[in-house]
Amino acid sequence: MHSFVKKTDHLEMLCISFDI
Repeated sequence: MHSFVKKTDHLEMLCISFDI
């Protein structure tokens, strides 16, 4: 579960980076 949350965080960060 923790791994999944961490992965999601990373994905979100990537998405935000792309948004900018």
